[in-house]
Amino acid sequence: MPKFTMGVNQDQFNAAGSKFVTMTPEEDAKGEAYRLVEFQMPYWKSPGRTIGFPVKVTSGDDTGKDQEIFAGVDEKGVWKTKDILRAIRVPITQNKAGFVEFDDTAVFGKTARGRWIMESGHKGGDPNAEIVRYPKLVDILPAAATVEDSLV
Repeated sequence: MPKFTMGVNQDQFNAAGSKFVTMTPEEDAKGEAYRLVEFQMPYWKSPGRTIGFPVKVTSGDDTGKDQEIFAGVDEKGVWKTKDILRAIRVPITQNKAGFVEFDDTAVFGKTARGRWIMESGHKGGDPNAEIVRYPKLVDILPAAATVEDSLV
């Protein structure tokens, strides 16, 4: 019987995995998956326009995977930032100029429940590449939230 020798050792083989959250067949059929996450330090994805909220998955087979969700800070996009901060109970304050702000260090270490949906897009963002399906983090819910809570 032929053997297939791979260019990795046992530790590398055991550590290998997709950077994406892996949906079970049931989750894929529903088109969504939920995982517990822990927030890392937020950063400006586009200064003054979009905040990146990195999270680390802390439940299931995807434990340890790094993911991100992005949210706007202008009048049209701030709703998502508001939803995220409410879900993780980070207070906002108003500065002397009248604009709202939050303490980025208050985000670090907060736990929540993330919701992923299946998206389609060009592989690697290249418009000439094939279209692929991948799970995308789209919502942050309170850690104690259930799937049923998100349907209300």
